[in-house]
Amino acid sequence: MIMMAAKLKGKTTYSLKIASRGRVTLPAPLRQRLGLKAGDELELNRG
Repeated sequence: MIMMAAKLKGKTTYSLKIASRGRVTLPAPLRQRLGLKAGDELELNRG
């Protein structure tokens, strides 16, 4: 799984890949920023 972070116009953008088993690992800085802990659920909406 490859994760990258990039600063664009003052915003940090993260790039993630989904593993073959469908799992996604969020980078530690993003988890900390969102206040997420192991076992927490995260809902993503594509608008």
